[in-house]
Amino acid sequence: MLAKHFGGPGQYDGISDNPNKLCRPLARIACRIGLTFRKKKIVAIEPGPAFDAVEWSRVSEEITQSISFGVPKIGRD
Repeated sequence: MLAKHFGGPGQYDGISDNPNKLCRPLARIACRIGLTFRKKKIVAIEPGPAFDAVEWSRVSEEITQSISFGVPKIGRD
């Protein structure tokens, strides 16, 4: 879901100083969100310099909907 909304492969900015924080889509001024990981799980999502609050509102709503109603499934008989 984050790749769909924020694109890019992600990039570390100063991996030696903070190896657990990944910027999306890229680091520094292009960073829209920063993801902090611990043991392969996201523990924090923080705004970056290129953060867009309106877009985040849409993403937050999509996350809430997917948690509340689950991921759509397609079945075949």
